[in-house]
Amino acid sequence: MGKGIEELGNGNNAKIEKLRKLDDVVIFTTTLYKDDKQSPVRQELSLKFLANASALGVRVVVVDGGSNEGFLEKARQFKGITLVPETPGATMGAGRRQALDEAMKLQNASVFFWTEPEKNTLINKTSLGDMVQKIKAGEADIVVPRRSQKCMDSLPKFQRWEEERANKKMVSLLEKKDEKEAPDKIDFWFGPKMFSRDMARYFSEYKGKVDKWDAVLRPVIDAVRDGKKLASVDVDYIYDPSQVRAEKGDKAMNLKRAEQYLQILAAIGDPWASQEGKGLEGGKPRSLKLKKSRGL
Repeated sequence: MGKGIEELGNGNNAKIEKLRKLDDVVIFTTTLYKDDKQSPVRQELSLKFLANASALGVRVVVVDGGSNEGFLEKARQFKGITLVPETPGATMGAGRRQALDEAMKLQNASVFFWTEPEKNTLINKTSLGDMVQKIKAGEADIVVPRRSQKCMDSLPKFQRWEEERANKKMVSLLEKKDEKEAPDKIDFWFGPKMFSRDMARYFSEYKGKVDKWDAVLRPVIDAVRDGKKLASVDVDYIYDPSQVRAEKGDKAMNLKRAEQYLQILAAIGDPWASQEGKGLEGGKPRSLKLKKSRGL
């Protein structure tokens, strides 16, 4: 006699629950908080990030480049946190690879999640569960979380302009596109990336000329071009208002974002990266509107 509907439903729920378990997920990230204007705000967000992960029972590997002792002392108090000093003289990309290498050493670690440590609201059971379910169900090798329009609208104007434009450019560079989902639905430029152990080599073996922010973007392009499965999920994340306030009107931050934008475009092979630079003097585009160009 066949199983009843209720029994079948319970079995399916149990299977889904198993796919969403976070006990084999390891978050890896890097930190560096000094005495600059942005650090006090950013390190508080990072501590909330660690608290969220610890409460969920998710392990975190943090490679630190020389933060103030106050932050390090607080970070060490969280359960499940591995704090490792960064190798001296390492590039930004090398620091991220060091964090991944340390994460891969942990017992029962099969899924890895890179994110900047200030994205504390991203560390929640629903968002992490939605991402890891895609990987464990075999629907994706790499998962890119996707921000809501509400989140995009909350970003500083220059950052929003930059990231919306950059996402369009990323799509145009992919030779092989995801069959199940329109590529323009994937929030490529959003830093966080989750992937299986088999995909870790794309990130751990990356050797870019810039080797900064491109270290988590170019590997995605390379994996997709090799036929690996890419997916995206909507996440419950919002750019923290305290960070928006701290960055608003900060010319140095805009210059940093402009440098980030141009360097990543060059590293991922955008043919019009040099042309983009003509509109970004002083960390500000000529227009905050997304105008059509040869690069799109």
